[in-house]
Amino acid sequence: MKSSKIALSQSTPEDQAGHSIPLIRGAALLNGIYTTPEFKAPVWLYFSDNKLSGVYLEIADGETASLIGGRLSNQYGAPAEKNSGTLGDCNFSTKTWNDANRGNRVHFSWNVCDSGFRNFVLIYTPIDQPDNGL
Repeated sequence: MKSSKIALSQSTPEDQAGHSIPLIRGAALLNGIYTTPEFKAPVWLYFSDNKLSGVYLEIADGETASLIGGRLSNQYGAPAEKNSGTLGDCNFSTKTWNDANRGNRVHFSWNVCDSGFRNFVLIYTPIDQPDNGL
């Protein structure tokens, strides 16, 4: 917590259970608000074997998600993986970049449904070497 540039709190067991993400190993032990001049986003930090194993940001709206998606494309170029389509009444898109310099895999996804459900997510995980943290 001391090495973070943002204020973090320990996650409750309910937070941990509610933020179990198959893409990220470990548990969401810390959470806070990630702040930039353009947006604020709830963030959860995941740990496995006492190492940071993932970072999960919930983006509040489509406008902010578009801003972030554009910046990711500008920073990393074409995604290593991408997928989009429709499932039921929902449209979805996922893009993944590999940041070899930092050893991170960057996942950006959004889901927008006719029912009103909207979900915009940014996730950082290690590229590989499952024994390494971020």
